[in-house]
Amino acid sequence: MDEHQDSRLYFSHKIDDGTNALLSEFFDRFKDRKTFTVHSSKMTKFHGEFSKRWEFRVPLHPKNTAQLIHPFYGYLASFKHEEFTYDRLYSHY
Repeated sequence: MDEHQDSRLYFSHKIDDGTNALLSEFFDRFKDRKTFTVHSSKMTKFHGEFSKRWEFRVPLHPKNTAQLIHPFYGYLASFKHEEFTYDRLYSHY
């Protein structure tokens, strides 16, 4: 990836600390109390409920965000029988 650092193809981003703290706190409230994870089938609901309360400040284009979570073409919701920890979810962002 080093060859693309000076071109338009290179994109580096970081979720700001405030958004990360809100997202992590909301994840802790939303997760299953036995497994400490959120099932893939609940990813759309998780993001929808979060965005009702706070602005979703993850530096992704709205189309890319939809591709992560939308029930018709979101790949996070398409993982069959998968459970997401917060660290795993964060790594996808």
